[in-house]
Amino acid sequence: FSYLEERPSGAVAERKESGHWFGTDKDGRDLLALIVAGCRTALLPGLVACLFALGLGIPLGLLGGYLGGRWAEVIQFANSVVLSFPRLVLILVVICALDPDVYLTMAVLGITAVPRISEIMRTRVGQMARSGFILAARESGLSDWKILWRHLFWYQNRTVFFIQASLVMADSILVETTLSYLQFGTKPPAVSWGN
Repeated sequence: FSYLEERPSGAVAERKESGHWFGTDKDGRDLLALIVAGCRTALLPGLVACLFALGLGIPLGLLGGYLGGRWAEVIQFANSVVLSFPRLVLILVVICALDPDVYLTMAVLGITAVPRISEIMRTRVGQMARSGFILAARESGLSDWKILWRHLFWYQNRTVFFIQASLVMADSILVETTLSYLQFGTKPPAVSWGN
């Protein structure tokens, strides 16, 4: 990217040059272009966190609420194990143990968000699983798969999905910028909102 190139040494960076709406940094790079380029490193890792959090949390919550019994106990135990580790400490341990990669960090962040999402879904689905329209769907011959995904998830709880997706996305952007600011995230040649 030409907007990321530094000016030759000796050139003085002016804060308000013509054509630079947000001005330039000390190296003469356009700040607006850096902010736009930083969107990629903020939003793509957020999608990875959403993929892990919702891809695991929604099915676990649906199964725990619909089937109940042993399934619910196993899912609650797994949630308790994940919640027993402090999130930031777990992220820093993964960064220190492995090569610091922002996508791996966001995968860990997504996994730590699974218990919250699965518990919300389990509670809502558990309340609806014994309601009249689910009993009628079961008596009319619909499979458990269609009842789970069509009636309990899409028709009744898709708002929970979109709300949790927006919360996980915002949380992942905040964590990524914090880690980049602390020099644990995106490294300086690449552009991030945190650095």
